[in-house]
Amino acid sequence: MAAFVLNGTRFIYDENKKNITFEVTNNAGQMYGGQVWVDNTSEGNGIYMVPQPPFFKVGAKQKQIIRIMKTDSSLPTDRESLFWLNVQEVPPKPDVKESHGSVLA
Repeated sequence: MAAFVLNGTRFIYDENKKNITFEVTNNAGQMYGGQVWVDNTSEGNGIYMVPQPPFFKVGAKQKQIIRIMKTDSSLPTDRESLFWLNVQEVPPKPDVKESHGSVLA
């Protein structure tokens, strides 16, 4: 079961705004790390938006606010552009006794 839950499935970035925000909630009973990035789906693989913070830790049953900021104003204004928002959870390192072998991180 996933630890992270987002407060939406689609986010619309109005060209007049400086940024948009969304929440990542950790529903797990322990701290998790997270990574966020934005993928461009068009032919030109330019970087038009960046998340802040791109890496974070969020405690058990806590929330993290992520801000998406536009970095390039050369997006077309006569049509919509589609980007993929990626949120990856990084679970804590498992507790392993020395007699059970090694752990890959």
